[in-house]
Amino acid sequence: MAGGTGNRMAASLPKQFIELGDRPIIMHSLSKLLESGCFDAIYIGIHPDWADYMKNLLYSARITKNAPEIPQIHIIRGGDDRNSTLLNVLEAIESDIRDSITSDTAYDGSDNPHVEEFDPIIVTHDAVRPFVTVKMIQDSVSEAAVHGAASVAIPTTDTIAHVGSQVGTQIGTEAGASDSPDLGESAPDQPFTSAILDRNLLYNIQTPQSFRLSLFRQAYSSLSNDQIAALTDVCGIFAAAKIPVKIVPGSSENIKITNPLDLELSTLIYHA
Repeated sequence: MAGGTGNRMAASLPKQFIELGDRPIIMHSLSKLLESGCFDAIYIGIHPDWADYMKNLLYSARITKNAPEIPQIHIIRGGDDRNSTLLNVLEAIESDIRDSITSDTAYDGSDNPHVEEFDPIIVTHDAVRPFVTVKMIQDSVSEAAVHGAASVAIPTTDTIAHVGSQVGTQIGTEAGASDSPDLGESAPDQPFTSAILDRNLLYNIQTPQSFRLSLFRQAYSSLSNDQIAALTDVCGIFAAAKIPVKIVPGSSENIKITNPLDLELSTLIYHA
């Protein structure tokens, strides 16, 4: 997943192309995916304006889709947001599966090749998580093969508050009572804590996230357009569809680089 343009990084390049040590961030991520040995093909969903730049990176690193020792690598036009980029990639995968079926000498010539019979495990990974490990990737794939969907995650170390929409009501005080505090001019924009969530049950979701293609289609088709618009990753799509996702242990170093502070931290991790 490399479709972002890096607005929060405020750099001349999208964040995935910023140098980390000896090469761009995305190339660190790609090398771990290749090293894992898990993949028949890798699809890079990228903003159309940066597709040629990505091709040149692969060429410079002598990584091309025609190299026999590595998986096929495809560069796919990204969409307006993460979900649309993901859908573009999945459609490309399904198209390639159909082409593979119809070119197979055992193909029976029917007009509708059964893609569902070839139900691959798809792995999504953020281009800007360069510290993913081979074990995380392999474990994510293995768990998805057993459970249908899996996501790398770590237990949260923060206290997480749920906030309510009721503004100006103090816990233990009747709304509108005369002893309510003076909230000041900024009060309407400041939410109040309605509950502290049990930290033992909370995880920070990372990537990779792995899933059976058929299960994703089942989950996605069950959601409304409003639900889909509110979701930002595959794990959220499965959760909204009430399909459990197996947790795979991640790492606090498996950070997503989205702003200059993240970049500074990643540089420290890289040189540690």
